[in-house]
Amino acid sequence: MEYSPVFTRRHWRFLFLAIALSVGALVLFHVLTAGNLVGFLARLSSSYLAAAFGLVPLLWLVEGWRVQLIVRIGGEWLGFWPVWQANLATAFMAAITPAGAGGPPTQVFLLHHLGVSVARAASVAVARLFLNLGFFAVVSPPLFYWYREGLNLPGPLGGLVLGVAFGLSGFISAFFYLLYRSDLAERLLSAIVRHLPAAWSARL
Repeated sequence: MEYSPVFTRRHWRFLFLAIALSVGALVLFHVLTAGNLVGFLARLSSSYLAAAFGLVPLLWLVEGWRVQLIVRIGGEWLGFWPVWQANLATAFMAAITPAGAGGPPTQVFLLHHLGVSVARAASVAVARLFLNLGFFAVVSPPLFYWYREGLNLPGPLGGLVLGVAFGLSGFISAFFYLLYRSDLAERLLSAIVRHLPAAWSARL
């Protein structure tokens, strides 16, 4: 089956223009706040810039490969290149919308554009979000703990941030556990539904 490309040449021009404007806006903001363009450029490390420009495309490739694997696990076969384009457009829409809200709908639309059914495209978007949640649940607490001194936060605020990180990790882990134990989740929801009206009536 032939899939029409997600990006045309005109779209690529707009994408690179958007990236250039974003970088330019960040530099302009720093220059306006710092007031020293020469000093700002002198502090830039060429090795760090080269690493950043190399790592970002590498991360895009890894993310495209991950989404392609999710699509194939769902029973659809798509080549890497169209999935990578769709994922890149999804990341762009997530970046320009509040809280990344535009990412999942864009991914569903583009995967459907590539020939995936709407139901399976929606399941791919949800699975990707779940994998992201699981990743942050595992990685965030150790990172906050190991680099808490580098954040230069006051003692109470640093403890609060660390507590929130571990609390969110526990909440996400409990969420996945309830997904795995659907019978337990059903019992909990049934208990809440039974007792919530009575508790609300008692307050009134």
